[in-house]
Amino acid sequence: FDAFYFCFITSTTIGFGDMTPDIAGEDKSLYMMVCTVYILLGLAFTSTIIEIVRRQMVENLRKMQELRAQIQAQIKLAETLKKLSDNAEKNNIDIGVNISDDLEQLR
Repeated sequence: FDAFYFCFITSTTIGFGDMTPDIAGEDKSLYMMVCTVYILLGLAFTSTIIEIVRRQMVENLRKMQELRAQIQAQIKLAETLKKLSDNAEKNNIDIGVNISDDLEQLR
């Protein structure tokens, strides 16, 4: 568990400082160098994952905004067609299509 805890705390840059890489013996420099490289690679990997998630969220937001704009345009078009149909009925003009009924069926 200590190894997982150290990796998670270090790679997410939380860094409580309660656990540090340490080794008993003569050759500490190689161990510390490997630990430093591991930490830097872990930070790069974590940053990459965060960036990928951010880009996906921005893309989804953009698609939702496009869909919303399309729906609003269709609603505006439907309202305009209904007004045209109502005006045609008032003036006794037969346009060959009953737009009001079609719009009610769509709802």
